[in-house]
Amino acid sequence: MDGFPRDIAQCIWLEKNKLSPDVVVYLDVRDSYILYKVNSRLTCTNHECGQEYDGVFNKPKEPGICSRCGHALVHREQDTEEVIHDRLKEFYDLTMPVIDYYKKQGKVITIKSDRSPEEVKKDLVKALRERKELKGYEDNFYAQFWRWIKSVLHHFF
Repeated sequence: MDGFPRDIAQCIWLEKNKLSPDVVVYLDVRDSYILYKVNSRLTCTNHECGQEYDGVFNKPKEPGICSRCGHALVHREQDTEEVIHDRLKEFYDLTMPVIDYYKKQGKVITIKSDRSPEEVKKDLVKALRERKELKGYEDNFYAQFWRWIKSVLHHFF
């Protein structure tokens, strides 16, 4: 449920409807790292391709050129420091109380995520396997879950 619930009222609604999550994964990233990643993000101008690159883990082979389709790469209009600061403020104002709410219930797995995707995945899989209520799931569950996490990370980083 990426991005939901966004406030305590939604958490309570989930509980009343017996939809409250068993586990909440909090991908903890320093603000400075988020700003760096967003400032270095480039997107392919070919809307059919849409490949994204960054200055850390996924660089294009040729600067300014999409490695997948050869079209130009650009910074997205919404990738400005002002927009990111506004989104971070919204996160701290609205989402952190949700994280704290679920922390009090012992449901939060916090993963330091300003590292390589492989390191994040390793820690996430380890943490999920250590959770008593998740024991017995097939590795297929973790593979599917990781594909979902990567798709979420792709949108933000």
